[in-house]
Amino acid sequence: MENEILSAQSLSNLASNIATVDEIAPRLQTFIRDGLAREGFSRKTLVHRTLKKGEIGKISVRKKDVDMSGGAAVQVRQHYITPAEFTLTGSAEIEDADFEQDPDILIDTIIQAIESTLVKEDQTWKKLADAAAQVVPDAPLPQLLASMQAALRGQGIPAGMWLFGSGVFAKLVSDSSWLDPATKRQLIKTGKMPHILGASIHSDYGRDESLRVLGPDDVYLVGKPQFVGAILERKPLAITGSSGAAIGRPIVSVFWEAIESMTVANGRGIVRGKAK
Repeated sequence: MENEILSAQSLSNLASNIATVDEIAPRLQTFIRDGLAREGFSRKTLVHRTLKKGEIGKISVRKKDVDMSGGAAVQVRQHYITPAEFTLTGSAEIEDADFEQDPDILIDTIIQAIESTLVKEDQTWKKLADAAAQVVPDAPLPQLLASMQAALRGQGIPAGMWLFGSGVFAKLVSDSSWLDPATKRQLIKTGKMPHILGASIHSDYGRDESLRVLGPDDVYLVGKPQFVGAILERKPLAITGSSGAAIGRPIVSVFWEAIESMTVANGRGIVRGKAK
């Protein structure tokens, strides 16, 4: 994948600083697959692009707000937005004794780095979306989904993804009539999300409770990413490791950092509500 958060090579470079590659290599591909599976919903609902060195981080968003019904000449200007950048950082220390007993602790620590970074991204997304989105009245799930779909369709924006809070997702799987029994079994067995009313589904249901961003009754319908906004990465998530030998401590230090910006540029591209 072009935009992999971490590559096998970057993990190999990290591993070579603190252990033999042979100890880590068997877990690299498993880690990358598992790490990408934890990808946050902000990266699934917004255009994602890595900036070149020195590039100004600006985006254009299709808003479908040009009125040409009058028949007169219309000047069309592209909508450009330059979102503010922010930095995501974190660090961890691993005792040498713990690493010698369990080399997998390195992989677990890096997975936690990805999870914590993506949670912060999702928190930023929710703050932006809540301030800009259309809001529909609370309703039972079937009526809520229909009214949200109608609200987005009324703006002429194609649906991209449903975001369900943990309570809504659990209800969908257990007692909702929207999914037939075979689809429910497949969802529970494989984790593959079905489509509802023409849009795919995502939820933070599978996260640890402390890492969930959506409220349990939250429902969002998000348009196709090109109609909503973007994440621009100035510096994709980078992880470095170092030995504590220089400071006389028996530890391995792991530090991670990412520099990015995010915008929800078209509030009409998101509808939110709560399921009763």
